Amino acid sequence: MKNLWSIVCLIGFISTSCITNRDTVLLQNKGDVSRYTNVDYEYYRLQPNDRIVYTVFSTDIETAHLFSGVNGSAQGQSVDALSGYRIYPDGNVVLPFIGELKLVNLTCKDAEAILRNKIRESLPDAEVRLALATECYYIVGIGRFEIDKERMTIFQALSAISGKEKTLDKKHIRLLRRQADGSYLVKTIDLRSESIINSEYYYVKPNDVYYIPTSDKAFYNITSFSGFLGFVMVPVSFLLLILNL
Repeated sequence: MKNLWSIVCLIGFISTSCITNRDTVLLQNKGDVSRYTNVDYEYYRLQPNDRIVYTVFSTDIETAHLFSGVNGSAQGQSVDALSGYRIYPDGNVVLPFIGELKLVNLTCKDAEAILRNKIRESLPDAEVRLALATECYYIVGIGRFEIDKERMTIFQALSAISGKEKTLDKKHIRLLRRQADGSYLVKTIDLRSESIINSEYYYVKPNDVYYIPTSDKAFYNITSFSGFLGFVMVPVSFLLLILNL
């Protein structure tokens, strides 16, 4: 009886260490899965140390190029035009033939409108297209990735780790997000929850950092019943052999 109890305990320990559908299935609608509140989508607002890029269009092509800083005529600005113009800690950005503009805490659309109005003081038919040059996110231990579409979701962003899903802890994904005041929000996200959709953590924002820990059950790497049986039978058979001896 004592030997039988040892085998039962061993099986029980291993079964609690299995990776189950409960651990891996996304968008579950269960009562005990984390719940998130829906919020309206908010466009990203420019922050200190962000870099912007823009292009000026006009029938006066030469002047448009001067304002865009693409011909090198603006002293030292031709390189910046490619890599982006930095928003300094005081919230201002210095642009060729324009000077300083305060763009911090503005959306890209609002910043584009301010820049267009400023350029039209000298170039009445000017049109401007402005974008964020530093529009990327990071996955710790994996790398840096571009945000290549508007409203990229967390599921699209984390597709960069395709092939490792079954060993990752989807219940405790850590998000580090910079706030408008320069502070950082640290949040633990549970991707198993259906309510993550349309929450404030559903869409990726520029400079988001994700840390995805490995599941503490990944050591056993058991994801099916057949795998469970195979894993259990080896130590049980060995234990029975020892007991018989």
